[in-house]
Amino acid sequence: MNLRLVTPPPLEPASLEEAKLHLRVDHAADDELIKLLVTAARQRVEAFTSRALCTQTWTLHLAEFPADVIEVPLPPLQSVTHIKYVDPAGTLQTWSADEYFVEIPSGPTAERARIYPRFDCSYPDTRAQQDAVEVQFVCGYGNAEAVPAALRVALLLRLGDLYARRESGVTGPFTETKAEQMLMWPFRSLRAA
Repeated sequence: MNLRLVTPPPLEPASLEEAKLHLRVDHAADDELIKLLVTAARQRVEAFTSRALCTQTWTLHLAEFPADVIEVPLPPLQSVTHIKYVDPAGTLQTWSADEYFVEIPSGPTAERARIYPRFDCSYPDTRAQQDAVEVQFVCGYGNAEAVPAALRVALLLRLGDLYARRESGVTGPFTETKAEQMLMWPFRSLRAA
């Protein structure tokens, strides 16, 4: 399995104004740094939970179609854009959406979506090569307001730690606090693809 980001989120789950309010910063001197730290904090929350926060587009590359189902990482899934594959002759093909079904769980802690062939259909044959199958998908909760509050608060807690410990001379552990873990844990996508 190989994941590649196609389109990053156009916005972060916390605006600059929200971040500065949380950090109690009332000047503009650190605005660019704070924006960078918000992105880093979002990426850490996404890595810990194995999910996407704001809307983004990814491709999942597989060496071949699986024997049973394709699990789409980074829930919640919004849609599957396409499924392409290299056929045994080496030609890139698009698998018809009429031949597969996408099961999309719902809710803030929804697990990974699953793709499988429709009744009387099967996965197409592929050429034996790396990245023979490409699943492009859109994932994330949507805009910042749609991201669950617990994940937004965890992001702000991580941001506070990043901002306070931004110099290499600052000592002390640099790990998730118990509050961050408590907020993020229910959202972890633990199913292995």
